[in-house]
Amino acid sequence: MSALLDDFARRHPNDAVWVDSEWFVSAERVVELLGEAQALGVRVLGLEGFLIDEGATYPALGRIADFSHDTAEKAAQQACELLAGSWANAPTPSDQMNSRTTGRHMVAVVLDD
Repeated sequence: MSALLDDFARRHPNDAVWVDSEWFVSAERVVELLGEAQALGVRVLGLEGFLIDEGATYPALGRIADFSHDTAEKAAQQACELLAGSWANAPTPSDQMNSRTTGRHMVAVVLDD
């Protein structure tokens, strides 16, 4: 459990969803969360993309990024590049996701705090 994620979710209740013991952050707010983490010296270990619908969580298996072996700066840079690039839009079947899946584009952020 991440204190930073808990705090972020409290301050942005419309942009964070608690599902099965994990916070999911709206894709458009993740860069803000990463900025806060970087300012506090908290390293991002990984990202996972999802579509979250009422009562259902759909993983995008092609959207898993592991930064656990990177420095804090490199991890943050790579995460931001993904979110501005290929992860900017909601997952599609090319991300190993069922074509009928719908929901809000959310990201699980794993932090080292």
